[in-house]
Amino acid sequence: MEPLVVIIQGQQFKLKNLNNLVASIFGASYFDLSQEERLKVRYEKSHAISQFHKYLPIVHTEKGTYGDNFEIIKKDYDFENGFIIDDDYSYILSLCKINSFMLLEVRNSNIFTGLIDKSNIKEDLVVINHFAKDILEELYN
Repeated sequence: MEPLVVIIQGQQFKLKNLNNLVASIFGASYFDLSQEERLKVRYEKSHAISQFHKYLPIVHTEKGTYGDNFEIIKKDYDFENGFIIDDDYSYILSLCKINSFMLLEVRNSNIFTGLIDKSNIKEDLVVINHFAKDILEELYN
């Protein structure tokens, strides 16, 4: 069984690893970019999402809150409600937090579920969307 399953618009996609998930979101050429170029790609995609969600704040936790044109408009940020774009992992968790798609993970694969208590989870697949906020908080606290 593939460890990750994405459900978007009624279609189900099984993925082997985090890199496959990242490539499905950003394209295979994303991996050829520098870290700064990748950040800009994450910003551009999140900017469109932000506008759709009535200006959801786009946040880089080390830099601050982004405005238009890939510029920081303030050093502080709203972590709870922000769309975090620090890296691919936080970007994907932010997508889950706002339910852009449903992400499921095989219970014992620990790609996203490594930071959560799974002792009360009986199912083979864990819905990451239900834990996205908690995982982000655990990562940043």
